[in-house]
Amino acid sequence: MIKNVFNFKKRGLIRSKKASPYVELVIAFVLIDLINFLFFRSNPCFLNLTPHPYWLIILLIASRYGFMPGFLSGVIAAFHFLGVQFDHFPTKTDLEYFIEIHGFILPSAFVFVGMVLGEMREKQLMEISGVKEDLSKKNATVKNLEEQIEATEKARRNLENRIVGETTTVKTLYETAKHFESLKEEEIYTGCLEMLVKHLQVEKVSLYTIEGDHFVLKSAQGWGKEEMVEGKIPLAGSLLGLVVQEQRLLTVKDILQMSGSGRYSAQYGNTLALVPIRLEDGKPFGVVNIEKMDFLALNKTNLQLIELVVNWAGKAIEQIWNYNAIQKRNIWNDDYQVYTHSFFEHMLPMEFNRAKTFQVPMSLGLLKVDQFGFLNEQSQVLVSKSLLSVIKKCCDQTDYAFQYKFRGVFLVIFPMKTRLAAEKSITNIKKEFSDISKNIQNASPLKLIASLEDIKQETQQYNELLNSVLQQGQIAKV
Repeated sequence: MIKNVFNFKKRGLIRSKKASPYVELVIAFVLIDLINFLFFRSNPCFLNLTPHPYWLIILLIASRYGFMPGFLSGVIAAFHFLGVQFDHFPTKTDLEYFIEIHGFILPSAFVFVGMVLGEMREKQLMEISGVKEDLSKKNATVKNLEEQIEATEKARRNLENRIVGETTTVKTLYETAKHFESLKEEEIYTGCLEMLVKHLQVEKVSLYTIEGDHFVLKSAQGWGKEEMVEGKIPLAGSLLGLVVQEQRLLTVKDILQMSGSGRYSAQYGNTLALVPIRLEDGKPFGVVNIEKMDFLALNKTNLQLIELVVNWAGKAIEQIWNYNAIQKRNIWNDDYQVYTHSFFEHMLPMEFNRAKTFQVPMSLGLLKVDQFGFLNEQSQVLVSKSLLSVIKKCCDQTDYAFQYKFRGVFLVIFPMKTRLAAEKSITNIKKEFSDISKNIQNASPLKLIASLEDIKQETQQYNELLNSVLQQGQIAKV
C-alpha cells in the first residue's frame, strides 16, 4: 500500500475529471463546521465529543470513493482539527501543552483509517475495472461465435444444395440437423451419426473423442447391445491415431498405400473410412469411424458429404465449448439474479485474506433446500428464486449471495460480520422461507438446511472455512 501512495494516476485522482468526491468532501467539512458554529460554540471542533463527527466523513468518503479521497479526507480532518485548536502558528510551548492535554492520536488516526479504508475500497474498484475489461473480451468472443454460426449456416445451405430435388430428404435432414442447435455435446454426437445413417447410407458407425492418451467412445449407430460398452482405444499405434496424425479423411485404400501400413492389419476389419472431427484451427479432437456401408455408396461424393456433416458437428461442439467458457467466466446469473459459483471461487479467498490481514470478522453461510431434486423443474425454479429473494431481504447490502455448483444450494459471504450477527440473518431467512414455501407446496413447508462458520484464530486457509460449512450442510468437501 505504502509504495503506491503517490501513484496518483493509477489511484484515486484518476477520477479527478468527475470531481464529485472532492466536492462532497469540501461540502461535508463545511456543513460540520457550520453545525459546530451554530449549535456547539462552546466545544470548538467537537474536541470533547466522542466519537468525533469527522469519523463519519472519513468512513463515508473512503468506503465509497477509494484510496485518494479517503487519504485526503483523513489529512483534511487532521489539519482541520489541529487548525481549530491553534488559532495562530503554534509555538513549542503550545505544542507541548496540546500533547499533554490531547496528544496527536486522533489526528493520526484520521489519516491512518482514511488510508486503510480507502485502500480496501480501491482494490474493489480495480476489480470492477477488471470485470469490465473481461466483459469487453466476452463481447469479442460472442462476435466470434456469431461468425462461426454464420459459417455453420453456410455449410448447412451447401449440404442442402448438394441434395436439391429430394424434397422429403431435405426436410428430414433439416429436422435431424436440429441436434446441432443443442448445447449438449451428447446430442450433437448422436445427431451427427443419425444424419450419416439416415441420409448417407451408412449402416454402422462410431464416434470417438480424444481424452488424454486414449480415444473414448461417445456415440455409435448400428451396434448390437453387446457392443454398447464404454470403449477406450490407445492414441498411439491405432488407426484412429493415424487419422489425427494425418489430419485428413482416410479410407482403407489410402492407409494400404502408406508405408508401414502392415502394423494396422488387425484393425482393418472394423474400418472402411475414418473422418477427423476438427476444431476451427484444423486440429482434430475426435474421429468418426465408418465401419459398415453400402459398397456402391462408398464413393468420393458421398465421402465429401460425410466429411461435411462431421465438420459441421465439430463446429457445433466448438461453439458449445466457447459458450461454456464464457459462462464459466461470467460472474452473474441473469436467470436467478445471483452471483455464479465461479465468482464465489474468486471472492472467497479474497475476502478471507482481507479478514485475516486486517483482523476483522468474517462468516460464511450455506443454505440448502432439502429434497430439492424431488421437485419438478418449474417448482425448482420457483423455490430457488423465492429463497434468493428472502436471502437478499434478510442480508445486508455488504453481504454476497452465490449460487453453488449444485442446484438448490446457495452460499452467503458475510464480510465484517461475527458469527452472532450472521446467525441472526440465517435465522430470519429460515423463518421467512418457511412461510413462503407453504404457499409453494400448498402443504407442509419445505425444509431449509443451514450451516454457518466464522474465521477463528486457528483458521489458516479459506478451504478450512468452506469445508466446515459444506460438512455441516451434508455436502461433500472440496
